[in-house]
Amino acid sequence: MTQPPELWVLTPEQGLFNKNLQIRFSNPDKGIKVLQENLKKMARIREIKALQSNSSQTCSVGKN
Repeated sequence: MTQPPELWVLTPEQGLFNKNLQIRFSNPDKGIKVLQENLKKMARIREIKALQSNSSQTCSVGKN
């Protein structure tokens, strides 16, 4: 029996970007849906971190 194909999202250094971005495609439709959901979550996390970073910089400037 053959193993289903896998998709890995890699860093520029060719390492696995995140364990949630290593997806088996035994069902291609489900695999694509999982990939899209996980990429959206990762993008949202980056947005939140950027907002927090900008917010902390603004607050520290305002306190001086």
